[in-house]
Amino acid sequence: MYHAKPIVILMGPPGSGKGTQAKHLAVLYKWKHLSTGDLLRALLQAKDSDPEELKEAQTSTAEGHLSADWLIFRLAFRAIKEALETHGGVVLDGAIRNASQAAEFEKFFRVEHLWEQVRALYLEVNEEELIRRISSRRVCESCAAIYPERVNSDICLVCGGKIVQRADDAPEVVRARFKTQGRSVQQPIIDFFAEKNILRIIEADALEDVVFRRIQEALE
Repeated sequence: MYHAKPIVILMGPPGSGKGTQAKHLAVLYKWKHLSTGDLLRALLQAKDSDPEELKEAQTSTAEGHLSADWLIFRLAFRAIKEALETHGGVVLDGAIRNASQAAEFEKFFRVEHLWEQVRALYLEVNEEELIRRISSRRVCESCAAIYPERVNSDICLVCGGKIVQRADDAPEVVRARFKTQGRSVQQPIIDFFAEKNILRIIEADALEDVVFRRIQEALE
């Protein structure tokens, strides 16, 4: 049975470190780290994907728009139930994009008798710090390992691949993303979970390990 296992919804603007912190939680507590981006990529790469799901994912990817809500719900809800059967908990990274989706997730959790296990965390980061952080980071083009700050070598320590800066990590691009994915845009989701009394705001303008300790304390 998967009841009583924690379910953490991790939110924050791009570059707030939510992906990194989600991975830390997954490793330390043996939770499953789920992100809708990973679920969509897995759907596109699998050889036995549901035709309807695959068509929607291919269309949204080709046209450059967000996938339909029904697909996100189907992929996420299925993955959550599967993960709770095999892991000690689940951490959701970037799974909810608006308040109506948050309401649908709540409905799912209540139907599955999981709502009491859900906690939502929002990583608060100053805009200028966010821009500095993202424009400083580098990634491995082979294994996608993230290097938070500029590194002296262009060789990945994980796989030996080449470390590069992504085009969308340029400062001007980051500023544009902040306007469409920052606190003001996510405020309705924050308000939704705050009204349910399951939200904690985490001050994330700190070193990675300090932020992780704050997350741990918030979940105690």
